[in-house]
Amino acid sequence: MWTRCEECQRLWREYAFATTDHVRVGNSLQLAALKCDREAIARLTSQLESAAEKCHSSREAFRGHETRHGREVASAV
Repeated sequence: MWTRCEECQRLWREYAFATTDHVRVGNSLQLAALKCDREAIARLTSQLESAAEKCHSSREAFRGHETRHGREVASAV
C-alpha cells in the first residue's frame, strides 16, 4: 500500500539515504582507526553520531507515517 503514497516514498528515500551515509561514515571511521589517524577519527566520530541520529529520526518519521496508514485501513473496515 505504501508504494502508492508519495509521502511514504519520500520518507523511505530519506531513510535509505541516511542509512547509506551512516554506513559510509562508519566505514571511513574504521579505515581511519586502522591507519591510527587521530584527526580523522575525531572528525568522523562526530559525523557518525550525526549520521546515526539522522538515520534514527528518518526511520521514526517513516514508521510514524506508516502507522497512520494502518489506522486508515482499520477505520475503513
